[in-house]
Amino acid sequence: MHSSLSDLLGAVPQRAVEHLVREDGRFTLLRPKFTSGRLQWFQKMLTRPHFKVKLDDVGTCLWAHMDGQRTGHDLVEILRLAFGERVEPADERTAQFLHQLAEGKFIRFP
Repeated sequence: MHSSLSDLLGAVPQRAVEHLVREDGRFTLLRPKFTSGRLQWFQKMLTRPHFKVKLDDVGTCLWAHMDGQRTGHDLVEILRLAFGERVEPADERTAQFLHQLAEGKFIRFP
């Protein structure tokens, strides 16, 4: 797991879950409640088989640009272009967001 700010921003995050687009254009991430192969059969029986995480406009922007090619540094620049001063300190916010997504197994780093 990447821990420092520079490690997180230098890495290329890859999506590990699916998402839905809400009516307002923002994303909701869908993470299976069970990731173990042994429990996949049980997962299919659940009424709500996913944890749902609703992203705000900043999180949606970052998620939309995570294409498995861009580094965290690239995402910081995209965020600054899209939102300007509102997202500063953009590098810290982006690193924190990536860390939280990685902890929750929503993204992975190759």
